[in-house]
This record gives sequence, C-alpha cells and structure tokens, in this order.
Amino acid sequence: MLAFSPDARFLAAGGEDGAVRVWDLRTGTEGRRLEGHTSRVQVLAFSPDGRRLASGSADSTALVWDTALFGQKALTAPSPSTSQATGRRE
Repeated sequence: MLAFSPDARFLAAGGEDGAVRVWDLRTGTEGRRLEGHTSRVQVLAFSPDGRRLASGSADSTALVWDTALFGQKALTAPSPSTSQATGRRE
C-alpha cells in the first residue's frame, strides 16, 4: 500500500509487518518508521491539507499520525487508553 502526500513531499508505504515507512521525497531520505499496528497495513491516506496520515490495518485498528512529527527518527503509537500527538488508537 502506497500514499503520496498532497504536496508530494512524502511517500508512505504500509508493510506486511504492520509498520508504515515514510520517505521524504525532497531529500530522498528514508527513515521514518511509524509503529503501532500488529498486522499488515491495508489502507493509507493523507488528509487533504497533508497534516495527517491515516493508516488502517488487518488487526482492525486505525491510527492517525501527525506529519509535523515525521522529522523524528521513529514514532510509536500510544497505548489504547492514551491519546497523543503522534497517533491515536480508537
């Protein structure tokens, strides 16, 4: 599964391992790894303004990631009882 951000800066790819990898297409760098799903990523979509990336998994979870935090080396989803800027489990 692949998704391009509306401004074409980021490319997100969902993996069989449940991780979402994000590349910065301006710099050509890889390294953003978004972890939180326990099964393969089936759906990826950026919000129209590019501020959020939603991922859906075969584990029946949907996570929403803040693209402003993609500059961090790795982001991890919070526990199901917690909501933070890095992701949301519902």
